[in-house]
Amino acid sequence: MWNMIKTDIAYDRVMFVFLYSVGFIAVITNAILGDLEEQLSILMFFSVVVIGVTAGIEEIKTKRIRFFTGLPVSVRQLGIFRYPVFVAYWTSLMILLWLSTLISQQAQIGLDYLWWILTRTGAVFIWIACIGMSQDFPFCYKRKGPGYVFKWMVLLLGVFGGPFVYFVTNPREQTEPFFSAFSDVFLTPTGALGLFLLGLSLMVLSVFVYERRRSYTE
Repeated sequence: MWNMIKTDIAYDRVMFVFLYSVGFIAVITNAILGDLEEQLSILMFFSVVVIGVTAGIEEIKTKRIRFFTGLPVSVRQLGIFRYPVFVAYWTSLMILLWLSTLISQQAQIGLDYLWWILTRTGAVFIWIACIGMSQDFPFCYKRKGPGYVFKWMVLLLGVFGGPFVYFVTNPREQTEPFFSAFSDVFLTPTGALGLFLLGLSLMVLSVFVYERRRSYTE
């Protein structure tokens, strides 16, 4: 599976070099100027969207799933294969952002920053997992009907639910009652950990959904 991951990264290396270059410039700017975390986290979120959309288009164009099923790897490994690059990319960005904030604020960072990062990470994981499941559900049933119902349910959750939580928990908007209500829930230890674990759980669930596919040749 690791050879597959390395091949995938090499295939999209131009995109990753570009996105990481932008990311490094952004976090260096934050380290120098400070107080740019929220704007940069939004930029980073859209970079994940770019990777996700690009990967989806390439998967369809190259019929990658059909090709991978011919390799000596299990179906579960193929289901897991879709996520390590996303997780590693996002985690590395969050670490860089944290380090830049640590520099700009001279190590004066409280635990609230951790809850802020976990909230965003959980929202991104929800988005990634739901997009993955939406691709698989139509192929899990003999009849297309139930599969497409589940497809649109998780797709709506991923497209709207994850980004919604991501953007309404902007600490800069906590003076607004609407934003404050969500921040009071998610920017807390319980809310942040709960959202993070929900994102991880959905990613695990998406692997099992992938295993239930009746066809890998479409």
